[in-house]
Amino acid sequence: MSTTESTKTRIHGLDAVRAAALLLGIVLHGLMPYTAQIPWLVDDSQRAEWPLVVISAIHFFRMTLFLVLAGYFGRLVRSRRGTRSYLRDRLIRIVLPLFVFWPFAVLPLGLLAAWHASRVGKELVRPDVAGHGGALGAFDLGHLWFLWVLAQCIVIALLLRWAATKLMPESSATVRNLLARCLSARLGVLLAAIPYAITTNIQQEASGLIAPTTLMPDPVALVAYLGAFGVGWVLSSDDSALRRIGNHAWFHSAFAVVATALTLVTTGAISIGIDAPQPVWSTLQALAGWSCCFALLGLSVRYLTIFRPWVRYLADASYWMYLMHLVLLTFFEVFIAHLAWPIMVKASLNFIVTSALLLLTYRVLVRSTWLGSWLNGRKSSPSSKA
Repeated sequence: MSTTESTKTRIHGLDAVRAAALLLGIVLHGLMPYTAQIPWLVDDSQRAEWPLVVISAIHFFRMTLFLVLAGYFGRLVRSRRGTRSYLRDRLIRIVLPLFVFWPFAVLPLGLLAAWHASRVGKELVRPDVAGHGGALGAFDLGHLWFLWVLAQCIVIALLLRWAATKLMPESSATVRNLLARCLSARLGVLLAAIPYAITTNIQQEASGLIAPTTLMPDPVALVAYLGAFGVGWVLSSDDSALRRIGNHAWFHSAFAVVATALTLVTTGAISIGIDAPQPVWSTLQALAGWSCCFALLGLSVRYLTIFRPWVRYLADASYWMYLMHLVLLTFFEVFIAHLAWPIMVKASLNFIVTSALLLLTYRVLVRSTWLGSWLNGRKSSPSSKA
């Protein structure tokens, strides 16, 4: 999702991070058919242990990072345009796409899963949604769940902001600035990880956060995602916060490698016979996810300081690509599921073909059309660098 800052004032490294946060979802979903540990739409004939390692490592931080950026840019837009305009913009570009794209991006997935089951002679296993929130719980958002969670985060953040300005008008800005300095300090990742750790210790899921995939709000999951959105919101209030995180980029990177490795080992994704207590690996998950977020933010603002048209292009295309990728991935997977090719070959081929088609459709159908103006908040010419 795009912002409207000029190339002179925008932080170009965040374009790369924004694109990565969404495009890694294509990698993650492309590997799902090859792991036996996680039920998926299509069961591939080739299975291995290593896809779960990659999936888990990505899942620990990807949506947290996305929500940090959403909160960061969200506060900037609200400050510039006002609350009413900000809400209207997010309603149009986040909530409306959820329901408009659902019939094309999510509904066909069940049909593809049924098609695959009939091809391989297996019974289609349908999720049991009865008794979990009624009509709200029965509406499966699929991979578009993040838009609904983001909408909830926006509303709650604005309500908290309103309450803070009403209850402590003199000190709310001071508290926010203090939080920004604490979060951007070397060990600020420990503070940022607290909401995530609360959720993981309640959910107790080894592969990472359990995302709410229906319209029914999930307060437990929302703690982690609202925490990430709030961190981004607070960091954007301090012009030097990202620079300070950039100064600690290599510390966060080393922390991320160690924390992620320990989490993968203690959760059993990498099996070496270590049996850690649940609170240990649940907390390590939070530290791994947040240290990866801070490492990527820090490295991007420290080293990716030059405007690169292809990075900006991918950043703009990433929203469309994520909305529509799963139908294409699943469609092609149905045709290659029975092939005895190496997993890396099959997954790479599917990723390349799917990404190429998504980029082509973005160029032809979205980039310079009303659809691009709707999703990205502006209309670009095919050769636009902005």
